[in-house]
Formats: sequence, C-alpha cells, structure tokens
Amino acid sequence: SGAVTITVSGSFSWTSTHRLTLHAYYNVSLRAPIVVAGRGALTITTNDGGSGGDLIFSDGGKIDFWDLGSSLVINGNSYTLASDIATLAGDIAANPSGFYALAKDYDATPDGTFASAPIAAFAGTFEGLGNAISNLTVAEVKGHDAKNAGLFATTSGTIRDIGVLNANITVGGKHDNYAGALAAQNTGTILHAFATGTLDYTKYGQHVALGGLVAVNKGTILLSHSDSTVRLGGGLVGENYGLISQCYSSGTVNGDPNFATFGGGLAGTNGVGATITLSHSNATVSGGFSAGGLLAFNNGIVTLSFAEGHVSGSGETGGLIGGVSEYSGGSVSNVYSTATVTGIHHATVGGLIGGTGENTIVSLDYATGALSSERGDSFGGVIGWDY
Repeated sequence: SGAVTITVSGSFSWTSTHRLTLHAYYNVSLRAPIVVAGRGALTITTNDGGSGGDLIFSDGGKIDFWDLGSSLVINGNSYTLASDIATLAGDIAANPSGFYALAKDYDATPDGTFASAPIAAFAGTFEGLGNAISNLTVAEVKGHDAKNAGLFATTSGTIRDIGVLNANITVGGKHDNYAGALAAQNTGTILHAFATGTLDYTKYGQHVALGGLVAVNKGTILLSHSDSTVRLGGGLVGENYGLISQCYSSGTVNGDPNFATFGGGLAGTNGVGATITLSHSNATVSGGFSAGGLLAFNNGIVTLSFAEGHVSGSGETGGLIGGVSEYSGGSVSNVYSTATVTGIHHATVGGLIGGTGENTIVSLDYATGALSSERGDSFGGVIGWDY
C-alpha cells in the first residue's frame, strides 16, 4: 500500500502456492526475470489512483510461469497461460476476445512450417510478459497460398510485450499478399513488441505488403522495433494507415532497383490521414519506384522523426522519404536525415525527400547526408524534385 512505482531490479522465484502482488500508483517496471516456479500466483496492478503508468519490461525483464495452472491477474483481468503456439491458437480460436499470456519463451522449430498464420483472428488482449517466440516459419505448403502470414493473421485487440525472433515468413498468392512477423493486418493496438527475421514473397500477385513487424497497420503501434530483412515494403510496417509512434527499425529493406518496388526503413507507405511520429530508422534501404531511409512513399503526416543509414534507388530516392503523392500532399515537419543517398540510373535524389507533391508541406527540416547519382535527372540537398 502506498507504492508510487515498483521496480524489480533483481531476479527471484518462488515454489509455493502463495500469491505475490505488485500494486502501484503509476508504473510496475521489470528489469530482471520473475519466475513462478511452482503453482504460485501473481497479481499486478498499475495506475491505482494515478494515470499514464504501465507495466514495463526492459533490460531482460520478463515473467516465467512453470505451471499453466497458475493464476495471473493484471489490472483486474485474469489471463489464460499458454506455453506454445498450438495451445495459444486453440485457446484463442475458442474465445477470440479473451485475455491470454505467453508463459515462457517458446522455440517454434519443432512446429515446422505453417501454411498460414497459426492464429487466424484475434480481438482480445495478449500479454507476452517480455517473452519471445523464436524460429516461426510461415510459407506456402503444397500449393496453399500463405496470404496473411505471421504469428497473427488479423488482430483488432491489444498485443504487447512480445518478441518474434528469427522469423521466416514468405507469401505467394495470386491476389493480395501480406506478411509481418507479428501480424499480417492490425486494426488494434500493438505495444512494446519487437521482431527479427526475414520477410519475402515468391509471387507478386496483385499486391504485396511486407513489414518486419506488421504488414498493414490500420491501428496503433507504439514503442516497438524491428531488426529484420525485408524484400519489399518497410522495416517495421509495410503499409501504414494508422499511427506509428516511438518506434524504430534497423536491418535491411531490399527492394529491386530494376523493378517497380518500394522500400522504406521504417514503413513502406504512409496513407492519407496516417501519422508517423517520434520514430527513426538506421536501416539499409534500396528500391526501384521509391526508396527512403524512414519511409518510401508519404501521403500522411511525418513529424519529430529521423533517418540514418544508407538509401539507394532508381526512382524517387530520399534520405528520409522517397516520394510524396503529387495530389494527396501530406505534411513533413520537424524531421531530419543523416543518411547517405545514392541514385541509380535516372533517379530523383534528395537529401531529405526524393520528390514532393503539389500540396505537400515541408517545414523545419534538414539533411546532412552525402548524395551521389549516376545520371540523376533531379538532384537536391533537401528535395530532389518539387512539384
């Protein structure tokens, strides 16, 4: 009683059936593992009287349960524990709107290759407890198209505090193909998530969106990051139509400069009304149609963000943003780039933005990266071509 915040800075465990309660006015922060080694119980309460507090995992902090019959209560909600993908998928299929938690780290290697996302649709709350699922593989199997590929196919709920590591996700259908290590499509909230792995496609079909964490975001992604290799799309998100805030990406985005592909260090495209803020990327990016250190193509709002690394492309190529729709406009403010930018063939090269639209607002921005081009038709320290 009376704790303002609680920080766990040293690891501990217990084997009895007793319940530990961590009860705080604001935050409960874990910087070391807690292990419920017997059939004990754990209750965590944040924001009891305060606001803006949360359950935070950092510096190796996590919670492990050895017995799935243990009780976990977070902010008044009882969570069902699962220790593997099959159990989690089965529980969610029976009740897509429930509360679930990953009991411990899980290696998916014995599961082999999933022909589609193992969890089809999710509308509840999933708490990873700082744990990670590693070696998830989703790809076309015996002619079955993996169209919505990732751990989750679609999610409209809340997914948080989870890692998907060394994922290998491949799509290859005739129509729309979406692949993200955590989720193919998100309309809910993703918080404190991270991913590494490889995202690829075998057939372009009518449409392809690949993202290191999420393929298509129409919801909110906060405080998340990715260090993945993505063939086309974005290092964190393939297409953003929602909000991305306080996120970052590294790794590689490998769009083909000889093909009409696009690549963005953080996101591939940012749609009308969408926002990217307080985020950055130091990924290595290449693309054909459009390539940018943070974002390939922008129609929305980009603010308080920056890009490092290296960008190369044969179309609109910029240190921060590749291109902006000629008609939809968009806004770019309080951003900068230190990325080096290389134009291939007749690329339009800009230190900050490759090409802007006639309704684009660009303000309070700067770029410092070195620029080069083979035969650049347009070449500018800040903007390559301004409509």
